[in-house]
Amino acid sequence: MAVSCVLSYLNPLAYLGLDPSEKILAEPRWVVYGKEIRIIQDKDNLDYLVINQLNGEKLKQGMIDKNEKTAEEVVNHLKNSIPKLDKNNNVNFILKNKLNCETNIKVSNLTNQFLELINNAKENISFWGYRYITVPGLKGRASIDALAAQVIKLVRGHKFEYTKEERNIGILMSRKIEQLYDASDVRLKKSNFLTRFFRGIRLLIESFRRPHFFMCPAPEDTMIHWEWRDCFGLEFRYVFEFYTRDQYKKDFKTYPNIKTGRARSKRYDEYELFKFIR
Repeated sequence: MAVSCVLSYLNPLAYLGLDPSEKILAEPRWVVYGKEIRIIQDKDNLDYLVINQLNGEKLKQGMIDKNEKTAEEVVNHLKNSIPKLDKNNNVNFILKNKLNCETNIKVSNLTNQFLELINNAKENISFWGYRYITVPGLKGRASIDALAAQVIKLVRGHKFEYTKEERNIGILMSRKIEQLYDASDVRLKKSNFLTRFFRGIRLLIESFRRPHFFMCPAPEDTMIHWEWRDCFGLEFRYVFEFYTRDQYKKDFKTYPNIKTGRARSKRYDEYELFKFIR
């Protein structure tokens, strides 16, 4: 076996064709749609590196413009940034505190940075019945539904397949979003009559957006809330506990067998997914 293959197997970052003077920084790092983004430092020069997280393949290396700043200053700047990856694996870094809360959510991925945002979120309800969150350090506010909607969007963008890191992050995200919804439910029940009345008006308008108006249960839900918690049993809040057939085989060393009771299936969109039953 070639030396490069052995090194790639033992450590996906060990053989990337880098110069001896180039050093891969431990932090910051991001994972976006199964691609890992790392920062390379060569003295005072910085590059970004895009790697296929599954096989360690080097996909792209590009220069980071320091704008006359030191490498240390740029790295600290990047730690507070969100990477945007295009189809050619070019990376554009967006500073988080330049975005308002809602926009920050919309550009987030299944990363620890998004998990940190969700963990720091504080729920509240306006006098007019708007259920929202604020995040320390970010301007403005966003609905709790915005968090759930972004996770649903990312899950569909991944075609229901994730790295182990993304799956673990997704599980933690889902739990925290559930806690925010639960806390908001309690707050709404304790709110005054006018707030509950205005909330009811909002939901009445929202209910006409549903594809199956007369069939959808829980009329107190918004469309996103219903899709997150119910949607005819899909329950996107549990989606990270389910695997595609191939990922199930990879992680559990066997194909799912529902007849034995060791697996349970559920269909999300056109995908049949499976949960391992211990």
